[in-house]
Amino acid sequence: MHLRLLPLCFLLSFTLSAQTLPEAATTPAATPPPFQPQVSAYIGIVHPIVTFQGKNTIWNFDEYYLSGLTTAVIVRKAPKFAYSLELVGFMRAQNGSSRASNLMLHPGVTFYLKNNFAITPRIGFETSGRYGFTFVFTKTMLKTKYNVFNFNLVNLYRYGAEAKPSVTFAINLTCGF
Repeated sequence: MHLRLLPLCFLLSFTLSAQTLPEAATTPAATPPPFQPQVSAYIGIVHPIVTFQGKNTIWNFDEYYLSGLTTAVIVRKAPKFAYSLELVGFMRAQNGSSRASNLMLHPGVTFYLKNNFAITPRIGFETSGRYGFTFVFTKTMLKTKYNVFNFNLVNLYRYGAEAKPSVTFAINLTCGF
């Protein structure tokens, strides 16, 4: 009796295997590959607008002009999170001459939000002896195949160097690559 069922099982298995779809079509929608860590960098220019220190309000462009060149390396560990290390060299122009005035070491983390926004809290250490916290609010304005252009609102809180605490508001324009 078992021998009589053998041809039937053979025909049944052949018929079923001939009707199956290719493997790619039978699997559910392909899941995206896991996030790969990325290393990128940017350069930019920062323009302090106004500083509040004690009872003083100091506007950039009044008695001097101060700007900084920003450079950074970013290590993106997840789709919504990255580490960065920024260096900012400041130049000051006053009374017809200019000089390098300060170098800031600026480590931080970036949290990527919806609609091309990001928030980056940083710690700032300046060669002038000042230190403190910085909060950067970023909006990506343009992405190309090779570059990312960002507009940043920067809020710096500084202490130390035998000076009163200060709060500075600045804008920063960067080009990432």
